[in-house]
Amino acid sequence: MISKDVSIMVYSQLLDRPAINRMPEYQLETEILRYLDIESADTVDLYESLQEINDMDF
Repeated sequence: MISKDVSIMVYSQLLDRPAINRMPEYQLETEILRYLDIESADTVDLYESLQEINDMDF
């Protein structure tokens, strides 16, 4: 199962491609958090999600 942090990374990169260090602010400007039913994802969570994406076998 894909984590919600991974979903945030994928959706944001498909829609707008913000820098990962700007993602916390970007999340507040969009409806991504509401759609995924989570409160927030900080930069550490997002960097961990990059590793999770890297480890996936597509």
